Amino acid sequence: NETAIEYWNQGGLITISAHLYNPARTNELGGLRDNDVDLNALLATNSETHVRWMHELDQLAEGLQQLKEAGVVVLWRPFHEMNGDWFWWCGKDPDTFIRLWRQMFDYFTRTKGLDNLLWVYSPNHGNRTAAYYPGDNYVDLIGLDAYTDYIDPSHIKGYAELARIDKPFGFAEFGPHAPSNPPGDFDYLRFLHGIKDYFPRTVFFMCWNGKWSLAQNTNVTEFLNDPWIV
Repeated sequence: NETAIEYWNQGGLITISAHLYNPARTNELGGLRDNDVDLNALLATNSETHVRWMHELDQLAEGLQQLKEAGVVVLWRPFHEMNGDWFWWCGKDPDTFIRLWRQMFDYFTRTKGLDNLLWVYSPNHGNRTAAYYPGDNYVDLIGLDAYTDYIDPSHIKGYAELARIDKPFGFAEFGPHAPSNPPGDFDYLRFLHGIKDYFPRTVFFMCWNGKWSLAQNTNVTEFLNDPWIV
């Protein structure tokens, strides 16, 4: 939070991408990539999983409240890549997922009073990008997560489906190369040109860190100074 507040005070925008503990686990933290979680158990008020889930939400809300008190607006991005199969919330029944998203939204917004959050819905590029959309009253921004050097519809799929939703669109998570072992030699002007040509509704982006990041690749100054980006 200290870093986020400092960056906000310098004029930055804050994104929090939440990789949450699996509350279905009884005796240890973690479980990010568990694949046997029943989301209904998180919502069943008489279950131990629900109790652990609410404790987790309370911990998150406490940190987000600190940011609210500091005047920080947060692009809050929970449950990202929900149409994939690699996190415990991924690939579930869309109706149940939507209920879970709305439960978090209602708890944070109405119970906790966190009005400093902009809710970002960001599936992975590919299939069913709009199938898990929680509804216009529960989302502020939409975006795709994509890891590729090739910024075009044959390599980044699902844009047309998502772009039909009347919300500001962006690349909520981007990285060149692939989800692992990037070489760090990507020309970020390729990203700019691809967005201009094929993803014109884009109004924001967030690049992943390490060798995917702006700091580790090439033509970044030219990219950021382009009038279209500005």
